[in-house]
Amino acid sequence: MKYVIFLLIYLSANVAFSQEKLRIDPNSSIDPNFSDVFESVQFINLETTKDSRFGLIKQLFVTDSLFILTEFNTHNIFMFYKDGRFKSKILRDEYSNGIIAVDEANEVIYYNKGRKRYKYNLNGALLQENLGIHIGEMAFLHENQIIYRDKRVFSGLEDTLNNEIYIVKGDDRIYNSFPYHMQNDEFLPEDKTNLYHTFFHNNNFAEVLFTMPNEYKIYRARKDSIEIVYEIIFPEQFNLDAIALRNLKKYKIGNKLKYYTDNPEKIEFLGFPYLINNNLFFKPISKNNHFDSFLYKINSGELFNITKVIPDKKSYFLNVLNIPPPSEFYNKNFLVSDGKAIYATIPANQIIDEITLNKSKDIEIAYPKEIQQVFNNKQTDQNQLIICLIPKN
Repeated sequence: MKYVIFLLIYLSANVAFSQEKLRIDPNSSIDPNFSDVFESVQFINLETTKDSRFGLIKQLFVTDSLFILTEFNTHNIFMFYKDGRFKSKILRDEYSNGIIAVDEANEVIYYNKGRKRYKYNLNGALLQENLGIHIGEMAFLHENQIIYRDKRVFSGLEDTLNNEIYIVKGDDRIYNSFPYHMQNDEFLPEDKTNLYHTFFHNNNFAEVLFTMPNEYKIYRARKDSIEIVYEIIFPEQFNLDAIALRNLKKYKIGNKLKYYTDNPEKIEFLGFPYLINNNLFFKPISKNNHFDSFLYKINSGELFNITKVIPDKKSYFLNVLNIPPPSEFYNKNFLVSDGKAIYATIPANQIIDEITLNKSKDIEIAYPKEIQQVFNNKQTDQNQLIICLIPKN
C-alpha cells in the first residue's frame, strides 16, 4: 500500500492535468514520402579544420545566430555560425563530460563539474567559476528561470522526500514536482533505459518537453509551471502492467528493467518528444521496437513512421532519416527543435554514398551547394552535417 500511495503522489505532485489523450497504434503507422511530412530540408555543412573537427554530436542548441554543440570524443563545446563557419570552442577534460545548458537571453553557456559550475560567453571565454547550489541536468526557461532534474537515491542520504524535477530562480526553488524518497525510493536512476540523450528536449528557448519512465505522458515546462500536454493511449498489448512491475520479489529495486526484458513488446516510456504546431514527434522505447520514430498529426490523427520516410524530390532523393545503422538518426533521433524546425545530423560520407547511389540510378537533380561541396571535398574526416527540417502543418 505504501508504494501505491507514493505512486499517486508521484504522478500528481504539482503538475497541471490539462492534457489531451491521444489514442495511437504504432502498427497503424504510414511510411510517408518525404514531401508528405516535410516542407523542406536544409543542409548545414559545418566547417572542418584542425580546431573545429569534432566527433559524434551529443547535444545541439540552435540560437538566432549560432549552432552550439557538444560531442562524445573530447566533450568540448563547439560554436558555429548558422552558415557553418567555425566561431570558437570551449575545451573540457574527461571529467567535464556532463550536459550543458544555454541561456540564449543572456548569451552564456553553463555546465557543472562535480559541485562546481562554469559559466562561459559565446566567444568561449570563462566568465565565472563557483560552487553550484544545484546539480543535475538543467535547462533555461524565460525570465532567468532554470529547470533541473536530479535524482539520487542512497541509504546514506537523509530519510526524507526530495523532488526529482524543480524550477529555480536565483538561488531559490520556486516550483517542485515528482517527489521521491532519497534513502529508499522504489525506482532508482538505473531503472531507466539510457538513450545517451538529454532529459529536457528544447522545444524553443521558452519551454522544454520531457517524459518520465514507466508512463506515456509528455510534459511541458515553462516559467513557473509544469503541465501534461499529451497522454498517449496505446493498444493493450503495448501497455506496461504496473502491478507486475511493482512485484519486488520478481523485479527488485535497481533491476526493474528486467520487466521489459521479460516483456519486450511493452513500451517503457516515450523518447525524444518535440512539438511544432500540429506536429508531435516522439519515439516509443521498447525492447522489441527500439528504433522506430513517429510523427503524429494532431489535427488529423495521422501517424507517420519517420524512420521509414521515403526520399523524393523535396529531399533531393537523398535518404536523410531512413538510413540503416550506425547512422546518427538511427541512434540519436532528432537533437533539438527551435519551435519552427527540427534538427538532426548526417555523416558526410553518408551524403557521398547517397549521391553516388543516385547517380547509379540515373537520378538527375540539382543539389544545393552545401551538398555538392561535401561530395567534391577530398577530406576523409569531414564534420557531420546538420539537417534542418521544416514540418508541414
